[in-house]
Amino acid sequence: MQKKEVERYAFLYLCGENDREILTGKREMTFSDFERFIYLMECLGFLEAELEIWGKYGRLFENQYKEIDDQIQKAGQMQSLETSGFAVDEAVRKRTVWIEEFCRNSGCAEIRGWFADYL
Repeated sequence: MQKKEVERYAFLYLCGENDREILTGKREMTFSDFERFIYLMECLGFLEAELEIWGKYGRLFENQYKEIDDQIQKAGQMQSLETSGFAVDEAVRKRTVWIEEFCRNSGCAEIRGWFADYL
């Protein structure tokens, strides 16, 4: 079994039912789901699985990333450092929520506890 397959199965085992349905194609992947999965896989060190998700869905969300990049460039030209700091705080809060939800929705109590300590 290749490393990406091991990572994919491990991630599927660790995540909640809703996320499993998204990752197995039973539910539609949204841009928010995509961002969240990429972040969580990176946190867990599942880099091969992360690359697989990028390969499968990256093109689907290409326009959203272009819009974000355009907004970042405009913000960099127009906003002060304080305002940019606010955007960074919001991003950190969003990622904290993603980790908390992932831990809460994990199918195994031991794993939820381990993630709460680890992440």
